[in-house]
Amino acid sequence: MDGFRRRLKVRREELGLSTHDLARRIGKGASFIAALESGTRGKTLPSYNVLHRIAENLTVDPDWLAYGQGDPPTGPPPPALIEFGPSDDRHALPLQAIIDFVEAWPDPTEQAQFQHWRAELPRADYERLLVGIFTTWAASFALFKDTLRGHRSPDHRT
Repeated sequence: MDGFRRRLKVRREELGLSTHDLARRIGKGASFIAALESGTRGKTLPSYNVLHRIAENLTVDPDWLAYGQGDPPTGPPPPALIEFGPSDDRHALPLQAIIDFVEAWPDPTEQAQFQHWRAELPRADYERLLVGIFTTWAASFALFKDTLRGHRSPDHRT
């Protein structure tokens, strides 16, 4: 287990991922990753599915991550996917695609605001802000589409 904890932490740090970043990518909390790395979790290894999600996001062979066997690490991590949309119609896009979409918005006033935020905010806060804007737009568009199709009334509270 010591080897697993060490390999997990070293590879995560090599890729510049925080425990929060990796946890978000695999659908867990940052405390889950911290517990795996520190050994405070009761089990020696995560479940098969979780181990494979971690390995995929760290671009390593799951056997290498768990036991030190198999192919060593290669390549950069896959892009972070941001999920959005209602629970019955989820979509996912790479974070950079969402940032590019929002920053390309044609309104000059909004362009100036995005440039100001980009200059003033830490990158992680700026990314969260743009994801929030995008998901709000996506939800508004989905509501509009459903209203046109007659699936919901214009007053969506009814």
